[in-house]
Amino acid sequence: MKTFVLFNLLAGILHYLFQVVASRHLPAQGFSELSSWLAYLSFAFIAASVMQYLSCFLPFPRNKVRIFAAVGAAFSIAVLFLPLLMPVGALTMGALTGVLACVMSVYLGQAQVRLLFKGMAGANLLVGFSKLVLVYLPWIAQSGAALYTWAVFAGYLPGILLLSLLLIRSHAIKTPVSSADALGPAIWGTLILGTCAALLPQFELMFMEATQSVDVFHGFARLSLFYKGIFFAFLIFSQWLLPLQMRGIGVSGPKIWDRRLYLLPLALAGAAAVVGPPLANRVLGWEVAPSSLQIFLSCWNMGLLTWIFLLLQELCARGKSRNAGLVLGATFAIVPLQLLVQSGIEIYYVTALVWNSCTVLKVVSFLGAKSPGSSSLSNAIR
Repeated sequence: MKTFVLFNLLAGILHYLFQVVASRHLPAQGFSELSSWLAYLSFAFIAASVMQYLSCFLPFPRNKVRIFAAVGAAFSIAVLFLPLLMPVGALTMGALTGVLACVMSVYLGQAQVRLLFKGMAGANLLVGFSKLVLVYLPWIAQSGAALYTWAVFAGYLPGILLLSLLLIRSHAIKTPVSSADALGPAIWGTLILGTCAALLPQFELMFMEATQSVDVFHGFARLSLFYKGIFFAFLIFSQWLLPLQMRGIGVSGPKIWDRRLYLLPLALAGAAAVVGPPLANRVLGWEVAPSSLQIFLSCWNMGLLTWIFLLLQELCARGKSRNAGLVLGATFAIVPLQLLVQSGIEIYYVTALVWNSCTVLKVVSFLGAKSPGSSSLSNAIR
């Protein structure tokens, strides 16, 4: 686990630096355009996330995965050349990026179920490194926000090629024992998890763009850099955890060690609130930094949402996709009220924190009662 987490943390730092570089090199309007493009690209990432979870729940046989790895790599190379042959706008670039993301996600799912965690982390590291390097290449004709959208698109290819080589050389696997390996629960589970993985880091950006003024949204786009960091840190943990959850190891057990994990979002939010404003002013060079209160509330809320995601993942791994759907619906049930009221950022987060805290406590209580043996997570991590 340590190597997987370390490599993915490095990859996460590179992805994060990509947005930091964009925030420094682009004007406020250009960075808002990029943030909005990434937010709406999350709809394409829903399909990609669904493909990864479905691929993990329903692994290919050895011969088929080798064929798919070779064909998918050749297809991805062909897609990469399309922008050179035809004029491409932001919408088309988003669609092409979604195609490459789906191919890589299927590869990631096949690697995940085979416990090829180092290969997964290496591929993510390559993608993050590639798109960061691409924005500095002098011979790239793109400029402004278009340069960064193109870098996101082209950065997928190195990761796809690495995963294709690993899967071609992979051995046969024994499918994990899980009640989710039936087709029906697997499909519903992947739809739920894929939707959450794609929308959670981007939903609030879309919400604020629809409800706040332009100036407030420009500031919030920069604020999102802090809570996105917390989400992607938890996402690393969830990638490693899923194959264990498919084997009956969960995050909802009664041991104190497991319960302490639920304090982690609060601790991370407090740390972000302390270092965030000086970091924004001195390192990132922002003239107006988000307030400590806004950073704290947004990061704490994102931490709670990521714990809801981990609990949804556990429900889906147990084949309880119907229960997971109810939890997902309950999580977003407050959104219509927030749209109707359209309050400020602080009031939005206070109501969201209360709602999401109640959701976490209810789901933990349900899972703990249904599976008292799931507390072996602490042993798995050690």
